[in-house]
Amino acid sequence: MIHVKHIIAPYESNNRHWAQRVAWMHKQLLDTICNEPIVISSLHTNIVTGLFGMPEHERDHDRGQRSIMAATCYYAIEPDNELYVLLNDDGEPAPEVAAQARAWQTVRTETGNELNIFVGTWQQWIKRFI
Repeated sequence: MIHVKHIIAPYESNNRHWAQRVAWMHKQLLDTICNEPIVISSLHTNIVTGLFGMPEHERDHDRGQRSIMAATCYYAIEPDNELYVLLNDDGEPAPEVAAQARAWQTVRTETGNELNIFVGTWQQWIKRFI
């Protein structure tokens, strides 16, 4: 089975700023892989590039959030998959991030899997990886 390390992060008005942080985390996680088959997943770039439409439009935003939530729940099913949560700089999760983390926890609990959730602010992630 191929394992997934899934990154979720805030999506705010300065989305490129957050996309850069997610890309950095993606690279750090990629650097930890030895020879095992693992996928590093983040849908942040899909938002920034407009894959779901214009995020400032409520319909497009909702469609994007549903897609991201579905992927998060899907990844939560496999026992060895992991969730990496990037919090706001104040240490609080953005509402969408909190909802995704709750969904992950629900699926993991219902399937009897360990949570495998790793959480931190940008500064905390820098300290962990460097």
